[in-house]
Amino acid sequence: MLVENITAELRITDPDQVGIYRKLTDRLWSVAAEGDEARAILARAARTFR
Repeated sequence: MLVENITAELRITDPDQVGIYRKLTDRLWSVAAEGDEARAILARAARTFR
């Protein structure tokens, strides 16, 4: 599995660590906003931080 972070790309091959990254990714996607919902959040943020 290739994992990108802020400063590097990491190649993770240990099955236990791959499982940890997959669980984390699933958790992040479960709370992620997409499409119109994401645009609305960004628009609110833009108005707040003008």
